[in-house]
Amino acid sequence: MIITSYEPLPFEITEIKSNIDDKIKYKLEKLQEPEKYALEISIPGGIKDSFRGKLLLKTNSEKKPEFEILILAIMDNSLNIVPNYVYFGVIDISSKNVDKKSLERTVRIIKATSEDFRIEKIESSADWIVTKTEISNNGENYTVVIRLNREKLPKGKFRKKVTVHSKTGNRHETGFVIVEGKVK
Repeated sequence: MIITSYEPLPFEITEIKSNIDDKIKYKLEKLQEPEKYALEISIPGGIKDSFRGKLLLKTNSEKKPEFEILILAIMDNSLNIVPNYVYFGVIDISSKNVDKKSLERTVRIIKATSEDFRIEKIESSADWIVTKTEISNNGENYTVVIRLNREKLPKGKFRKKVTVHSKTGNRHETGFVIVEGKVK
């Protein structure tokens, strides 16, 4: 990526920061041409999950003393989780007639390659989120029922994560489902 200034004044990038230093490497180089920089961004090996973040560049420009470069990396995983976000809405636990189905959501885990895969483990970030896994299509897909335990639900808003650990061929992969709602 080439970064340049169209102002007639000398242009310098004085600082560069990232909020995803654990996921990317970057190198900024001043070019021979006046007021131009080359920015190279790379992803080291071993990163398996998609991510997003930003680089913040500070300059000596009065018009643009700093600017952001947004980064989105979509990694090619062997499985897809659909949907990867489930919303339970507002749950009134004081009501005696809470429909059990309103405390359940279903996600599908679909194989995205021709390699065999299996779900090794599913973990929840809260003890009141319970999961049940069913295999379908001869091991091609999984259905995961995410159920909230009404007796243990804490009052207030929640945003939790269900982590799916799988194995495709000889690779271990991790996927996530965000679970969100509000209890009153």
